[in-house]
Amino acid sequence: MGEKWRFQIKIAGAVIIVLLAIWVIVHFWFRPGPTQLTLPQVTVQAVETKTIPVTETVWGSVIALPNHDVQLMPLVSGKVLNIFVHKGEWVDPGQVIAELDPRILAAQSQQAKGAMAAAQWTYQKAHNGSRPQEIKQAQDNVAQSQASLQVAKDTLTRTQNLYAEKIAPRKAVEAAEAQFKTAEAQLNTAKQQLQLAKLGPRVEDRNIALSQYDQARAAYQQSQLQLMYTQLKAPIAGRVDEILASIGEILDTTKPVVRIINLSPVQVKGSIQANQIGNVKVGQPVVIDGPEGSHFGLNGTVQYIGSALDPTVNGFPVFIEVPNKAEKLKIGMLVQCTITSGYHPHALVIPKAALIPEPETAHAFYVYTVLNNVIKKQPVSVGEELDNLVEVTSGLNPQSEVVVNGGYGLADGTQVQVKVQR
Repeated sequence: MGEKWRFQIKIAGAVIIVLLAIWVIVHFWFRPGPTQLTLPQVTVQAVETKTIPVTETVWGSVIALPNHDVQLMPLVSGKVLNIFVHKGEWVDPGQVIAELDPRILAAQSQQAKGAMAAAQWTYQKAHNGSRPQEIKQAQDNVAQSQASLQVAKDTLTRTQNLYAEKIAPRKAVEAAEAQFKTAEAQLNTAKQQLQLAKLGPRVEDRNIALSQYDQARAAYQQSQLQLMYTQLKAPIAGRVDEILASIGEILDTTKPVVRIINLSPVQVKGSIQANQIGNVKVGQPVVIDGPEGSHFGLNGTVQYIGSALDPTVNGFPVFIEVPNKAEKLKIGMLVQCTITSGYHPHALVIPKAALIPEPETAHAFYVYTVLNNVIKKQPVSVGEELDNLVEVTSGLNPQSEVVVNGGYGLADGTQVQVKVQR
């Protein structure tokens, strides 16, 4: 038993020695050396040299150009008979937008025409002198004045009926009454002229007749204009933004019918601070974008810079004109305006992805550079931005390479594997 036991102990010891030898070989022989360790991989990119624009950012609101946002109001009072346009429709200058009921003004114009004719005959009689046939003419004038009086009376009656039906305003009745009284006075004048014709004309009579004729002619011309004004025409080219009246509504000269806006071009009114005004000039190009990163990509031009400080915004007003042919910009919209005020030639630029903000200091940044596969934290100062690039004004040189991926969170001095991005 003792021999057998000693033999088993020897076998077990040999097995243990073999296992230990295998462990030593695996642990020490096959352990990776320093060059076989897995290192963090970073991507680097060389600093570039570019000419980049110097910009000033201004926020502003979209406004219409002068006379590009109008409310069309009637020049005479009346009842809306027709509206010929719809909201959103494009209209051209002179296009008929709406029509007022012309009947009352047409009657008044006809009455004025008769009064003008009577005044003309009176003047001709006074001018030509008193002859037997002119006495007959004076008699005809009396008859014509009587006819005019009858027309005025009929017009007054018709207007009173329309007013009773709530079609005509009270002003129309008052105007018809005035015309009726005028016709009465003209009839009296005609009668007096007949009497004077028998006595013979005087210089004073000729002058009075001429003045009356001029007045009557002016009244007729005015009545024709008022009749023409019953058609409301677009004063500008633009799009109908609002319809502010309805068919059947009685309007006066203070009530608009439609609002027309022309959005091509438009203006953006913004404000520039005192430290910006020296850089911004009339004629400089501007890129217009919307708020919260929305991209319009519209181009404009600085049109005017105010000379007086606006205390409400502590800045100087600046006006930017934008063609806006597609009508992307609407009145009142808030937009961001990037004004190109100059250029920085030979600027050092890096991708924005390489820039890391300092957590402890506001407006401070750093990048990681790589030298001999070891990263180094490098504070930098930045300037202008261009798309996905940013200008570095200090901290780097044209030979520098910066980490653009994989460097975040690594400690200064960390050994890394480098992948170059072209």
